[in-house]
Amino acid sequence: MENKTRILFTASRVSHFKQFHTPYLKYYYDKGYEVHTAAQGTAVFDFPVVQHELVFDKKRPLKNLKGIFLLRKLVKENQIDIVISNATLAGAVTRAGILFLQKRPVVIHSCHGYLFSKNTNPLKKLLLVSVEKFFSYITDLVITMNSEDYEAAKKYKFSKNIVNIPGIGIQPFQIPAASGQGIRREFNIPEDAVLLTYAAEFSNRKNQQSLIRLLEPVLAQNEKVFVLLAGTGACYENCEQLVKEKKLENRILLPGYVSNMQQVLAETDIVLSSSKSEGLPFNIMEAMCCGIPILASRIKGHEDLIIDGQSGFLFSLDDKEEFENKLHKLINDKTLYEKFSEESKKRSNLFTLDNVFNSVTNAYAIADKRLL
Repeated sequence: MENKTRILFTASRVSHFKQFHTPYLKYYYDKGYEVHTAAQGTAVFDFPVVQHELVFDKKRPLKNLKGIFLLRKLVKENQIDIVISNATLAGAVTRAGILFLQKRPVVIHSCHGYLFSKNTNPLKKLLLVSVEKFFSYITDLVITMNSEDYEAAKKYKFSKNIVNIPGIGIQPFQIPAASGQGIRREFNIPEDAVLLTYAAEFSNRKNQQSLIRLLEPVLAQNEKVFVLLAGTGACYENCEQLVKEKKLENRILLPGYVSNMQQVLAETDIVLSSSKSEGLPFNIMEAMCCGIPILASRIKGHEDLIIDGQSGFLFSLDDKEEFENKLHKLINDKTLYEKFSEESKKRSNLFTLDNVFNSVTNAYAIADKRLL
């Protein structure tokens, strides 16, 4: 077997690598590393990647026992030198697989948002903190992406090395010109209507049901406002039923999975998010890059991206009046709208791949100098 340094990236789905990590995989391949990935699904890359298919199951935790043993086996058989895990579930399964290995690889865990925050139920928080604490002794480096997670990682000593970096980099892009064949035409949305968009997995954490309830009085007051909730997930049917109960089927649109979000953004006036917890959300960064004003819940992750009243608006999830007032301002105050659009686009430069790439690779090198 050729004497190359072998590096393994793990994530729940292979789409994670395609969306976020391809530049890093290519960087280490170009440096002469043997690059491996482990995730659900496979993908086509423009350079050689050794792909291992693993299923990480959020709904049935016991199913992940198989993943733990498969991960352990592939690390041993492929003589992996360095492991970089991403996000909560894949991070836990990956590190559980590495536990008690006689020859342990260097372990880096990239946290894309801990599933606890300041407001999390104490028992749930204790459980989640305990899991991270349990793996801390084999975690050579933790990378966080927002200030609250960074402070938590330091407080609970999730690793001897902890670094905070604002994401792993978005690729700037120009939104395409409205084609006249897009989402507005598909759903008969008037060209002069205000289109609000929230693209996210339908889940309790993303909290679409609360957003529907917050939007109900706004839609009653302004017939020119339409809402697009793009995505699929466990809570999709519940949201669909709620929209029907509110008789808002023609105003709150649920198209399911949308393959071309850039085209949707070209037709979007305001981006919304009602999430309860985030790391550093890609959908918000993408909207910022396009100069689309944002109204988002006041939570970690959002607070790191948006300066309230300067580059967008934040609102408390339990403050219906604040949500309505701030959305009303964004819809009706053109000067404010243009200011937010300009400032949001400027601020997005902080989170581009060019700005964070070296920070990420230099952080990896804290755990292992071969990664320089």
